[in-house]
Amino acid sequence: MSPGQPPSDEDKASIRGLGLAVERLRREQGLSREQVAERGDLPAATVGDLEAAEIEREPRWGTLRRVAKGLDVELDYLIRLSYELAPGPAGDRLRDAELEKDS
Repeated sequence: MSPGQPPSDEDKASIRGLGLAVERLRREQGLSREQVAERGDLPAATVGDLEAAEIEREPRWGTLRRVAKGLDVELDYLIRLSYELAPGPAGDRLRDAELEKDS
């Protein structure tokens, strides 16, 4: 996502996929947003905003690392799950692009 430009459909799908991944992992572990935030040294509002995809830009790497820590998962797993859960045709394009990179 470029500063000052509106997010693309792929950016939106990526952010929504991240929110779905965070929520899924949190619920699977029976954790509240506050518990994830505390374990990851984050504001609880950040976890809620990520889950709701109510962010203006892609999160910073430091935020992603802390979220992964709060969920007790590796960062690469969180990112892979985010791509898997990214919705719609834009999510399909993201996954296709990742498969091309891996080939």
